Amino acid sequence: MTRDRLNKREIRLLQERTGLPYVEARRLLIAFRDVLDREPHLSTNGFGLAPRMTGKETLAERQEQFRDHRDQLERAADRVIEVHQWLRENIRPIKTPGQGSYGMKHVVENALGQYVSNGELIAAALMAGYPMGKVHGPNTDFGMSKRDVDRARASVRA
Repeated sequence: MTRDRLNKREIRLLQERTGLPYVEARRLLIAFRDVLDREPHLSTNGFGLAPRMTGKETLAERQEQFRDHRDQLERAADRVIEVHQWLRENIRPIKTPGQGSYGMKHVVENALGQYVSNGELIAAALMAGYPMGKVHGPNTDFGMSKRDVDRARASVRA
């Protein structure tokens, strides 16, 4: 099967899962792939290797875990796009990064009522064009309106 046919099939599947028009699903899938290309150290955990769980994992084992988590992120286009859509509809971008990715992951989880990984949140925020700050561990900060984030937190509590 040609690469173009595979792309079309993937776009149609994404379209079915998200309810987006074909052109929009295609545009967002391309944006998602661009983020993955630009950020080779991004996986479902966030940036870099996962922290040691037992302290006994070898580097090779941790690298294998990273590859597994990266594969999981690559297969999560529909969830990343759903998070992207929610962010665009609810959180205004600002210039100065100050909202941590891990905290935002929990805000989005509560709003959507489903699990969202740190890497999915980061990929969605990058797709949406939020300014990114420095990476610290697996996390980073984004330029997101604190007022909008606080409003989203409050609406989930209510």
